[in-house]
Amino acid sequence: DREGEAIAWHLVEVTRSNQTPYYRVVFHEITDEA
Repeated sequence: DREGEAIAWHLVEVTRSNQTPYYRVVFHEITDEA
């Protein structure tokens, strides 16, 4: 959706000046095991 895309774009802009690599984390449920 547009909001998610805007958030992602702003995060890239903020972190672009930092040379530390970032990794995407994906999870599908919020449980103790997950």
